[in-house]
Amino acid sequence: MNDCYLELLEARSRLWGLYRSWYVPANTRRRIVRDVSDIQQRSGLSLEQICEYTGLDYARCLRWSADAARADARHAQLLGYAARWREFLGSTWFSIVAPLLTVVGAYLCIRYIDIPVATYFYGLRETSLYETFVNISYLGESSFYLLFFALFWWVTRRRDGRTASISLYVFLSILYSGIIVNFFKLLFGRARPELLFSAEKIHGFTLFNFKFSEFMHQSMSFPSGHSATAFSLGLSLSLLFPRYRLLFMSSALLIALSRVVVFMHFPADVLTGALIGIMIPVWLYSRMYGERRAGQLLES
Repeated sequence: MNDCYLELLEARSRLWGLYRSWYVPANTRRRIVRDVSDIQQRSGLSLEQICEYTGLDYARCLRWSADAARADARHAQLLGYAARWREFLGSTWFSIVAPLLTVVGAYLCIRYIDIPVATYFYGLRETSLYETFVNISYLGESSFYLLFFALFWWVTRRRDGRTASISLYVFLSILYSGIIVNFFKLLFGRARPELLFSAEKIHGFTLFNFKFSEFMHQSMSFPSGHSATAFSLGLSLSLLFPRYRLLFMSSALLIALSRVVVFMHFPADVLTGALIGIMIPVWLYSRMYGERRAGQLLES
């Protein structure tokens, strides 16, 4: 009993002052519950006895134990979601079929859909819908996210390894997808939809468009960089925080669609940019994190 009592005193030194506050963070509650459970197993004392020795409120400790059990069950559920999500995205089937379907879809869009869709939304340029999607389109700017996650990684790299790792992963996902997208922009040199409605009515591709000029930006429509950024950000956050995956991916889809509505990109551009934005985070995730490490990254 003396050894157990000394152990309880050590636990009390960790718990003292944590449970008296009107608000105790969830992670702190779970840590207290784990300590109490460990003491129960080692000493054979009941929960009432432990509460008496440490000064914990018995009813509060019971409530925290129930909350911790629910949190553990939720965490296990999230691990299952994330594992199935990663398994699907990293499967050979997806790696082969998704690019193939994207190529076919982009070809059909270029052949039959791009110009009619661009013409339709060009007619809405004076409406409130256009103004709304212009503002939504700004959310696809990669420079803000790159700067934010780079600074966040710099601040947390020595204090919080989990947060720093998440920041680095999202930063690299957006950076790599942006590099690939810009290479393809220069390679294909597709004219933006706005040129279709200019006096020259320019439309089509100019392969190997490596000449730096004022016209260069207007001929960098394929693929969409905003779409790649949106899906890189949305998917990487979905893999890390699967509980909010619907919110992240629907936001990415909305940003990608906004580029068509404001006639800065054709549907084929958005489709291809979205594929790049999906493939890069999946590839990077498999390189940076194993199964055990991936579980530790999930929110508790």
